[in-house]
Amino acid sequence: MGARIQVEATLAQVSVYRIPDRDAARSFIGFKHINGAAKWESYAKAKFAAEWYKSGNVSLEAISEKIGDRHDTIKRMVAAIYVLEQAERQSVFSLSDRKITKFNFSHLYTALSRTTYMAYLGLETAWSRYDPQPDPVPTDKLDRLREVLVWIYGSKEDNKEPIVQSQNPDIKNLGEALASAEGLHILRAGGTLTEAHASTRPADETLSAALIRARSTLREAANSLRGYDGRDQSLLNIAEDISETAQTIFDRMRKKYKDGRFQVPSATVEERPLNS
Repeated sequence: MGARIQVEATLAQVSVYRIPDRDAARSFIGFKHINGAAKWESYAKAKFAAEWYKSGNVSLEAISEKIGDRHDTIKRMVAAIYVLEQAERQSVFSLSDRKITKFNFSHLYTALSRTTYMAYLGLETAWSRYDPQPDPVPTDKLDRLREVLVWIYGSKEDNKEPIVQSQNPDIKNLGEALASAEGLHILRAGGTLTEAHASTRPADETLSAALIRARSTLREAANSLRGYDGRDQSLLNIAEDISETAQTIFDRMRKKYKDGRFQVPSATVEERPLNS
C-alpha cells in the first residue's frame, strides 16, 4: 500500500508543454515524431503532413520547415497520399488488399517522381513542381493506376504477389518496363519484372551480360567438381545439355563473326568532272 502511495505521489505534478494554437501543436508533434526519438515511418509522416496541409492554414513549405524535413520530400509524400486516396475513393485499389503486411510507402512516392510513371499514369511531367491537388490521375488512366499499385504491392483479391521486391533497382526497372510495349506486354501476361525489364535492353547488351553471367556460373561449377561422385546420372544429363547449348551458341557466333569479318564492302563509284 505504501508503495502505491509513493507512485501516486509522483503523478501529482506533470510536465506540460504549452502551445498557443492547433498549428503550433502540429509543429511540435510533427517535429518530435519525424526528427525526434519516436520517429514515424514514411506513411505516418505523409498522412500527418497531408492532413495538416488540407486544413488550408499553412503551406507545404511552412510544414516542411516546422517539422524539419525537406520541402520536395514532403511535397512528393503528400502527392502520393492524394494518389492513394483517389485509388481508394474510386475503388481502384485498397491498402487492405495488398498482398504483403509491410507497407513500403516510399516505393510509391519514389515511383511517382519518375517520368516513366508520370507518362504511364497521364500525370503532367512537371506535376511535382506544383502543390499537390486531389485526384491527380486522369479518369481514363485509373485502370493503369491499379496495375501499378498491384505490381508494387500485390493483391489478395487477385492472388497476385508484388513484382517489386526492393526499391532499388526494382522501382526504376518497373518504370522502364512500363515505357516499353514489349515489357508492358510481358508484365500483363504475368511475366516477371526481370523478364519485362530485360526486353527493354538492346539485344547485344543482353547477350553480353548473359554470357558473362554464364561464364562466371560455369567457372563456379568447375571449381566445385569435387562434389560430384559420378553416381548421379541426372547431373550428368544437365552438364551434357549445357555443353550442347554452349556449343550451339559458339558455332552460331563464330559463323556470324566470320561472315562479318570477310564481308566485302560495296564498291563506290567516284564521280569526277568531265574535264579531268
